[in-house]
Amino acid sequence: WRRWVGRADIVLLEGWCEGSKAEPQADLLLPVNSLEASEDDALVWRRYVNDCLAGEYASLFQRLDLLVMLKAPSMQQVRQWRQLQEHRLAQREQGSGLMSAEQLERFIQHYERTTLAALAEMPGRADYLLELNADHGVQAVSLG
Repeated sequence: WRRWVGRADIVLLEGWCEGSKAEPQADLLLPVNSLEASEDDALVWRRYVNDCLAGEYASLFQRLDLLVMLKAPSMQQVRQWRQLQEHRLAQREQGSGLMSAEQLERFIQHYERTTLAALAEMPGRADYLLELNADHGVQAVSLG
């Protein structure tokens, strides 16, 4: 990495669940997938993630000047895109250390609750909303 000297004009912070908010505690009660149902019946993982989103992540996200959302059409599309990413990595890396289909599904399930909540509520508060189609193309742009 080259070291930057001086004041940056733009700093771009990107992430899968960037800008996500904590959910009401009551919303955590029902599992959204098999991982939550079978491995988080005591709500330990759900509450931990929610507490992080309400705490340190909320503090970070409040510092953003603009929130840009690239909105996937659905959770199923998120799964397909993440699987495509894994396949492309496998081609580039010749398969070493990449996730199997089962490992990938388990990985995605850790983020499913936060992703579903963001798909539902973030479009209403994003400064810029880019709605994507199944081919990653932008089908609509909205300004918040």
